[in-house]
Amino acid sequence: MRRFLDFKSAAGNNLLSEWYCQQSFDCRAMFDSLLEVLGKSKEWKYPEFKFLDDGIGEIRWNAGKVQHRVMGCSWKDPHGYLLLIGCTHKQNIYSPPDALATAKKRRNGLLYQGKGSTSEHEIPEDCASKE
Repeated sequence: MRRFLDFKSAAGNNLLSEWYCQQSFDCRAMFDSLLEVLGKSKEWKYPEFKFLDDGIGEIRWNAGKVQHRVMGCSWKDPHGYLLLIGCTHKQNIYSPPDALATAKKRRNGLLYQGKGSTSEHEIPEDCASKE
């Protein structure tokens, strides 16, 4: 079983959880199901996963006619797959437009400068109150 980790900012904010709670219920449910499937898979393949650049990959799904992505990378300590940023994608354009650069910046800041931290990925319980 593969373990998923969330990136936390230097201030301790779980930025993936914040993005996640802004998504529709259907989008969140599809993402949760996809992580469950990927967590049990030995090899991740397209269309659910795609390598992008410099060790960054994206977990991919569609919800409500919108292509959603969560960019991340393999992580060693603790071992797992680190979820760095959530975004949407349409015709080679990400929203936010700097999503890939932000994913790299977060990973590199954590790796080389100790900026930020990781936490075990959990489904936020308070999303319903934000809808």
